[in-house]
Amino acid sequence: MLTTEQQRLIEDEFKTLDTNGDGRVTTEDYVLLADRVCAKFGHAPGSPIHQKLTTALKTWGRQLLEESDTDKNDAISREEYVATLQRRTAEDPTAFQRNKPVVDALWELMDTDKDGTISRDEYKKVQKAFGLSDKVIDETFQRMDKDRDNVVSRDEATAFLSSWGARN
Repeated sequence: MLTTEQQRLIEDEFKTLDTNGDGRVTTEDYVLLADRVCAKFGHAPGSPIHQKLTTALKTWGRQLLEESDTDKNDAISREEYVATLQRRTAEDPTAFQRNKPVVDALWELMDTDKDGTISRDEYKKVQKAFGLSDKVIDETFQRMDKDRDNVVSRDEATAFLSSWGARN
């Protein structure tokens, strides 16, 4: 059984992935998401980071589509997405690791000063591109920043993602 927080996060994730707002997630949404996030950081379509993020999102999206699209209409509905993430979380607390290529590409994009950590401003910039509210961004950053040094290390981010899956 998912916690209320996990349910809210899954709903927020679906809204983020449904980039065009049509109530379903398709390959087009992953491309639009990569375009929007990269544009926020000044990376043009076709740039190396844009290609890396687009490829990672499309690969992850194809895997998710194969697992989630129960009605075989080449799209993931909110209900299909929620059911898949509930099942994944219950069956495998480390399921977040399937997103590693996406996380790696986003980390490279967010770490604009290349210091190996993500500042609140760096994190906020990419999350705003995903369409998240300031409240959600600030709450999530605070939960990740365990040592309260106002930056998130890769270890903190990994621990946060790991603990999300483990909170059944």
